[in-house]
Amino acid sequence: MTNKKNLMFIVAFLVVIGGYIIISRSTGVSGDLSFMHDRISVNGDSRVAFSIAMEDVKSCTLRDDWDMGAPVSGDKKGRTCYGIWKNDEVGEYHIWGDSKIRYWVAVQTKDGGYYVFNTESDETTQILHESLHNYFNELGLTVEGG
Repeated sequence: MTNKKNLMFIVAFLVVIGGYIIISRSTGVSGDLSFMHDRISVNGDSRVAFSIAMEDVKSCTLRDDWDMGAPVSGDKKGRTCYGIWKNDEVGEYHIWGDSKIRYWVAVQTKDGGYYVFNTESDETTQILHESLHNYFNELGLTVEGG
């Protein structure tokens, strides 16, 4: 029985890894949204990567009306948007996310930079936004857009 469970676990693991490889190869880009104790980061190659210090965040808003504009030194591969884009509202900004997801978290830094990202679904992006504000509060940081 244990061998059967181990085999099922290995098969499930390989399916997940295989899916990730297929998706990253089909879009040609890969990235990973992560949150450390003091940073929000998208890790990936130079086309994708950005990092924001929590203490540098001025505002963090949940948007369902984000005008993506056009890529400057970024692109859209499949549903994935990444790199530096430009729109009429904020000018140039960094983006990482799925264009089919309605909600985006828009972060403005104190130096005027903009970073826009989402994750998995509308629901998880909303939860992410709320969790970020809870974390800003825990750190004692005053951030607009809660």
